[in-house]
Amino acid sequence: PSDEGSMWFRLNRAQNYNDYLEAIKGFSCPGQNMLFASKTGDIAIWQQARFPARWNGQGLYVMPGEDSSYMWKEFIPQEQNPHVLNPASGFIQSANQRPVDSTYPYFIPGNYIAARGVTIASRLQQLQHAGPSEMMRLQLDYYSSTASMILPFMISNTDVGALGATEREFLDELRRWDFMTTPDSRSTTLYQAWLDSLESRIWMDEFSQLTGPVALPEEQTLVEALLRDSAFRFVDDVRTEQKETVQQQVTAAFRQMASAFSGSDEVPPWAKFKNVSIMHLTGQLEPFSRRGLYAGGWGNTPNAIKVTHGPSWRMIVHLNGTTEAYGVYPGGQSGNPGSPFYDNGIDMWLAGRYYVLWMMKPGEATDKRIRGTITFKKA
Repeated sequence: PSDEGSMWFRLNRAQNYNDYLEAIKGFSCPGQNMLFASKTGDIAIWQQARFPARWNGQGLYVMPGEDSSYMWKEFIPQEQNPHVLNPASGFIQSANQRPVDSTYPYFIPGNYIAARGVTIASRLQQLQHAGPSEMMRLQLDYYSSTASMILPFMISNTDVGALGATEREFLDELRRWDFMTTPDSRSTTLYQAWLDSLESRIWMDEFSQLTGPVALPEEQTLVEALLRDSAFRFVDDVRTEQKETVQQQVTAAFRQMASAFSGSDEVPPWAKFKNVSIMHLTGQLEPFSRRGLYAGGWGNTPNAIKVTHGPSWRMIVHLNGTTEAYGVYPGGQSGNPGSPFYDNGIDMWLAGRYYVLWMMKPGEATDKRIRGTITFKKA
């Protein structure tokens, strides 16, 4: 059981780090990254939940439920949950990367993506005395660390002599790319289509032997494998007698990508190729959704806008004397499709703009910004 009510009651009255730490102990499930910052300069993050102390590999695969030896035996002590207080770097950042390194004594399963955290850490290391405007630019950042790591490898393993004139133009365009996945970027479209083709060539010879739905390994898995070992054994196509090399597969994937665009008038900009949609929560009610949004980014950029998923809530709080706060999310407040405010936040969110959030003070109970009041009476 988890006691969120008590946690929020305590957090809303917390005065310092110790109060915050006591408050979050009441939260058990599901695991959350809970950040702390104070006007005195303290910063912290705890990965908070009641986590089972798993043996190595436990839970990665379906386990026999009738065998009690597979059951959870104990839980990670609260004080050993992943956390950090006032790190030497001067900042804390979390963007779906693994929360601990290999020295952590407990097994933590899960699917983690490192690229966003790499970019964010790099940006924060370069900032001095950052304010809200710098944080807004960081939240909207389209830089792909994944592309910066794997694209030079792909280019160096391309057999240029096997390419035609149009294909060489595409390759030159990719050489000039700054790894920014902006909405109007043709290079992002070329790169992602190339990487998608390479993924298919690497994995599908093995996976095509399976029946039923197939989930390929994550993009990051392939990137790390190729950079670590150019003789990665899955490069070979098991359906052929010859043993394919990285250069052969990379070049074939490039030509496959190029052929998809060579017959058209132009390479579509990334936003059009990606075709972002914000769907109604059912995923089915088309008239209540917004299709074809002009947005950049990808799952491995700080501004992680994918096809139907993305960073819905953006918030920045400046802990100065008055406490400035800004926020935006892509939707209306009511969730009522008959309301004129149903999707009025989407355009603000797409444009990378923010609303000023009102940090209401006790003396502002009669402020003209108040639209109405609700009074509760005891029964």
